[in-house]
Amino acid sequence: MLKVIPKSITVKNFKCLRDEHIPLTSVNIVVGPNSSGKTSLIEALYLFKLVLNHVQNRVPNPFLYWWSYRDAVWNHDEKLNIELGMEFSTTWKPEKNEWEALKEDWGGEILELSKVNYRITFSGRGGFKILEEKLSIPTMNLELVCREGNCTFSYEDVKCGIDLHKHGYRYVLEFIHDSFRLHSYEDREDWKTIIEDVISVLEDHILLLNLIPEELFESKLNKSPPVTEIATALVSLYILLDRMVILSPEASFRAREPARVTRVVIPSPFGEDLAPFLLTRYGGRVPEAVRSSISYILDSPDIDVRVVPTTDGRVFLEVVEGGTRFNPPSISNGLLKVLIIELALDIGSPIIVVDEFENSLHIKAIHRLLDDVRNSDSVFIATTHSPAVIDLVKPGEIIVMEKKGFEAHHKRFEDPEALAKRLKELGVTLGEYLAYIAP
Repeated sequence: MLKVIPKSITVKNFKCLRDEHIPLTSVNIVVGPNSSGKTSLIEALYLFKLVLNHVQNRVPNPFLYWWSYRDAVWNHDEKLNIELGMEFSTTWKPEKNEWEALKEDWGGEILELSKVNYRITFSGRGGFKILEEKLSIPTMNLELVCREGNCTFSYEDVKCGIDLHKHGYRYVLEFIHDSFRLHSYEDREDWKTIIEDVISVLEDHILLLNLIPEELFESKLNKSPPVTEIATALVSLYILLDRMVILSPEASFRAREPARVTRVVIPSPFGEDLAPFLLTRYGGRVPEAVRSSISYILDSPDIDVRVVPTTDGRVFLEVVEGGTRFNPPSISNGLLKVLIIELALDIGSPIIVVDEFENSLHIKAIHRLLDDVRNSDSVFIATTHSPAVIDLVKPGEIIVMEKKGFEAHHKRFEDPEALAKRLKELGVTLGEYLAYIAP
């Protein structure tokens, strides 16, 4: 089993986010007035995913969504580069039959990396180009820096150069993606089961042992290079970005449209491939855990969601309640929004991002979704303007966005417990405090 938990995100020179490092908790509710940078934060995470999509040859240029690099870079200054970063922890517990073979490498049956940092710098000036990737594991004094295929690897007192070009690669993300392409998601109960296979491929066939000179480590450190730790960190990074689920405000509208049958492992932020996703991952039927949440929220014990084919080879969603079948125009936005979030939780998405969380959702639905998030391993990031949503979370789960001039900044409450006492003294809710009292 692989468990990846994002700890913080870093954004530099993207839209109104000049230089922001934002620590994350399990639930992160982003608040602030209009044009304060809330959606820019959501879009920064989408850009992170689009960069991976570019490496996967799914999109030609990540900046097409914003029409141009000029419209995405801070202050429209195309001379600047954009930097995105993610800090995360990862825990890998191999299958029992692999414990004996692997525990000698790290002295235990579970591999834990409490802090892994990844930074990627890129530009859209004259076309999209990744300029630098940096992966570091501070607790191991380990760092891998890659600039257009030329890498520098350092571990304790050992440093060496790695040339990815010899193996046909330019980016770190590129050779991780090559590992994943060798494995299919069909006939697997959970995506985590591929981790052991990917690490084996990374170790034995693709790159790491071939490029990191083991003799150098043996002579200087009297031990082998930490290949398994590096591979685990790289695979965790890929999972973190690839399995991120982002939900835009229009997703519940576009999810109604019939869609061409394609293999969809993670739903799009815009909802147009929700039916193919259900078909790919669940054979066209909603899993019982998800159906149970929908049933509770809608107070309807006899409700189900199915995928139905059209005569022209497309598929669409159908809701069945009490024996009555409802086509897409009759399905509520709230049901579709709940469905997407609950499916993201069911597949174990490490990050779930929702813009305008309160839209189309009753407070009962929001309460249940937050409970389900807290009972999962997913990190939840959502923007809202609703005091009702704010009143359901703790002060420590709030991120306040503020904009001064062209630049947006975030802040968290320095002493959430003291604020909770202050709210009690004032006799107001957290939502009322942020709307009318907070400076």
